Amino acid sequence: MSWGRKERCIEPPKLSGQDTADILAYLYTAHYFDPRASARRGANLVQDRGCTGCHAVRGKGGRAAADFATSTVVGTPASVVASMWNDGPRMEAAVPKQGVALPSLSGQELADISAFLNSLHKREAPKSVPK
Repeated sequence: MSWGRKERCIEPPKLSGQDTADILAYLYTAHYFDPRASARRGANLVQDRGCTGCHAVRGKGGRAAADFATSTVVGTPASVVASMWNDGPRMEAAVPKQGVALPSLSGQELADISAFLNSLHKREAPKSVPK
């Protein structure tokens, strides 16, 4: 049985600008977005935690959700957190149909997954401007 937001009757919080600033300040001072994350550990977590049951990575894996390698939503730790927050209710509704539960992730695990997802989005070198 899943005990997500819906089952626990938890409404998404309404955050003011100051609330958001306070959260970001906390994440910054806690070094949440520091480069200590490991893309290798993140790749293993994506597989081990069942993310590829719904998501694909470069065409391999599930088809129910976006391919991480081509997604325009992921690419930075902050965008991964925002995407998971925004898509959380939809994912909670979808996982029972898939016969799985959403995994619980620690901050380090989320940072590692974010590093892996970021590694999938190599930045193109800027094109030279003709003179």
